[in-house]
Amino acid sequence: MARIYDVVCKSCGAKWAWCKYDAPDEQCPVCGELLTQTVKDCNEDRMVTDWDEGKVIVFGVGSTNLDVEQAVEKIKSERRLE
Repeated sequence: MARIYDVVCKSCGAKWAWCKYDAPDEQCPVCGELLTQTVKDCNEDRMVTDWDEGKVIVFGVGSTNLDVEQAVEKIKSERRLE
């Protein structure tokens, strides 16, 4: 059973769907910002690629479309002010 999450780029406000069983996207499909980092797996002694929480927001279970759209609009409005 797939678990689909919404991912929002903190750099440009782009939004896309992501399945938690897939590897994270390395770059934003809109602005090209690098979105991942290499971290140590907490259950094993190996390195894995994961989302860089400073560069993306991952909306999971319990999030609503309104939560996602508000985050997108906030990022885009802040970007317009720059």
